[in-house]
Amino acid sequence: MTVAIVENRTLVVSVGGFAASIAAKSIEHQFDALTHFPDRRANIELNELAARLNDFAG
Repeated sequence: MTVAIVENRTLVVSVGGFAASIAAKSIEHQFDALTHFPDRRANIELNELAARLNDFAG
């Protein structure tokens, strides 16, 4: 079962009547002190979160 996908650098979660989205741009600043490429890290984290949510839904 797929409940989360990442498209255009945005995580989209939809389950039943619940829907949410998180744009990579909105969380990039959280990785400023951790990496030289916060934009890449934000995208990686969103992809990993989508994978974990889909595994949990399965």
